[in-house]
Amino acid sequence: MIRCPTLDRAVPTGMTCDIKTFGALTELGRLSCPACGQVHIWSVMDAWLRDGAYRTGQLAPALATK
Repeated sequence: MIRCPTLDRAVPTGMTCDIKTFGALTELGRLSCPACGQVHIWSVMDAWLRDGAYRTGQLAPALATK
């Protein structure tokens, strides 16, 4: 998930992955936003896992327990 900067609401990126894969992402993503219709460029620092609710800053402790 990322936050649509236009409408300030969470939107799905269309990606699915586990927390280890998410933590290893390094490329920028490009999203045609389903909420506002604009194209947003995002990085892993802007995103979170919908089901895990982990933000990138919280990944280190989460990965250490796996």
